[in-house]
Amino acid sequence: MWTGQYPGFAEAIEYGYFARLVPGTGWQECAADAPDAIPDLNRLYRDCHWDPKTQRMVRPAR
Repeated sequence: MWTGQYPGFAEAIEYGYFARLVPGTGWQECAADAPDAIPDLNRLYRDCHWDPKTQRMVRPAR
């Protein structure tokens, strides 16, 4: 169901995954309060997996 956010935005925000585009460098991880920060979906999909039971991306157990 469409919530008005891209899939994974809620989880990226919850886990503190943010990035910003740095000219000449590309995307860099950053803090949520950094200028131009957006939820980092690349990190989310790299570090997390889809849980069919909860219907959301989850971090692996540590």
